[in-house]
Amino acid sequence: MKAGQQFERVRLERSAELDKLVTQRSVLEKEVGLLSDGSLDEDIIDEKARYQLNMSRPDEIVIFNTYF
Repeated sequence: MKAGQQFERVRLERSAELDKLVTQRSVLEKEVGLLSDGSLDEDIIDEKARYQLNMSRPDEIVIFNTYF
């Protein structure tokens, strides 16, 4: 019985991890789609550059993403 409980616990952990990764992949696929549809959206490029540089404009409100 103990082995069965441990297996179920590991299965639930893996299932939760899979759900998180599926969500993360969906977000990344959406971002790639915006960048590779043939017309680079200047707002997306600006947003990504500022994110990578850890910068924001004085008039912006920053909301931290907890997906990653």
